[in-house]
Amino acid sequence: MPDKTDDYVQLAALGAEIHAVFDRITRQAADLTLVQFRALATLVAAKPNALEPHEVARAVHIASNHTAKVIGQLEALGLVERRIHGIDRRRRLLTPTEPGVALVETTLPQIDAVQGRIMDEAFTATERAALREMVVRLRRTLWELIVPVDHIRPGP
Repeated sequence: MPDKTDDYVQLAALGAEIHAVFDRITRQAADLTLVQFRALATLVAAKPNALEPHEVARAVHIASNHTAKVIGQLEALGLVERRIHGIDRRRRLLTPTEPGVALVETTLPQIDAVQGRIMDEAFTATERAALREMVVRLRRTLWELIVPVDHIRPGP
């Protein structure tokens, strides 16, 4: 019988391994870290709407200081544009540039292919649907029970 006390070890290892696989793809295909790519892909998915940095942070599950660094890096690469909000000049709006959109559009099929291969080889369609439901439930539980409301993501 498996020891329940090592569940966190298994979950942490799985998370790290999954991150490493997709980080390697985004580094090779787009010359971006996985976090940079996810931020850019979030902006592309929101088009034609612009997003504020806190919305990107929430979608990518990173802290605001990390978001500022990532957005600055993407802006320096010419993949994101930052402009002042039309009503509140203290706020900033983010949009992807055409090169940013193109980079996401050429990289996502590679990510989808690897994701599909992993999931198809590991699970049946029924198991995959059940896993998706369990992951959603586990993430919701993390947010509701463990993560303080004022934190952007789990951790110290």
